Amino acid sequence: MEPDTKNTKKVWIGILIVLILIAGGTYMVSKKNGGDQAPEDNNNTGSELQPEAMMITAKHSFAGGKHIVAGEVQVPTPCTSLDVKAVVGGTDSSQVTLVFQTINESEACVQVIANRRFKVEFNAPEKAEITATWNGAPAVLNLIPTAAGENLENFEIFLKG
Repeated sequence: MEPDTKNTKKVWIGILIVLILIAGGTYMVSKKNGGDQAPEDNNNTGSELQPEAMMITAKHSFAGGKHIVAGEVQVPTPCTSLDVKAVVGGTDSSQVTLVFQTINESEACVQVIANRRFKVEFNAPEKAEITATWNGAPAVLNLIPTAAGENLENFEIFLKG
């Protein structure tokens, strides 16, 4: 009977070694594939983080019921053009949104940041709330009042061409 016991022990030891090798291999593969990362949360609760908002700094002047906002922003390529329009709203025209929209005019363009100047004029009360969007997303608008004697009427927009 003793030979059967030795064979049984050998079989169990062999099974144990195979199980250890399988467990170790599984651990190594999961670690290599990022197994130590936190699991993804597939429940969207509406609190997703938004990408960093675009910061737009511009000069602002007001005279005779007319606002002028002028400045310069960076776009991703020299082939990108910029369109800016003012959307006046609210019951007393006291809410204004500057809508900045970039348009890529070429598929084959060097990926070098370029500057685009803009100037937009609109009629609204002096204390109107002015906000901005950049390609449909909310943007941070930093308006700098013009200095005494500074006239944005003469602000030049340089168009490519």
